Amino acid sequence: MIQDKVKRYEKFKSFITYLDILTYALALSDQEEFDAEPNKWHEAVYQICQSYREQIPELKRIYFSFREPLPPQSEQVDRLIKVISMSGEIASPNPRWPTIDMDKAKKEKIREREEKRQEQYKPQVDKIRQIFEEKLKPISITSQ
Repeated sequence: MIQDKVKRYEKFKSFITYLDILTYALALSDQEEFDAEPNKWHEAVYQICQSYREQIPELKRIYFSFREPLPPQSEQVDRLIKVISMSGEIASPNPRWPTIDMDKAKKEKIREREEKRQEQYKPQVDKIRQIFEEKLKPISITSQ
């Protein structure tokens, strides 16, 4: 009976979701700050889904709605931000602060956890990381 539970746990533990993939991509980035503007997150994930949906089937679980003039919107993107902030893997978005932060220690923990599990998607996840870096680069605020 215990062996059955262990087998089920191992099978469950190996199950990868779109949340795992996108969080791993963020953790691979050298950036520690990401723009907190929700529309930018929706645009970035939309581009990711359009580019990698066929190669990474888990991304097919992300659905978008379209309403002009807004960018594509997705409840799953909102869930991504909520889940990784609740888990403590990113600093919670603050409406008064323009960035979402993910420090090196948190990134390392995610990398260690996900590297083996997502080995088959590593090339695609690295390209997803590049999209996140490009689309979510925080606007630098300089004092004059």
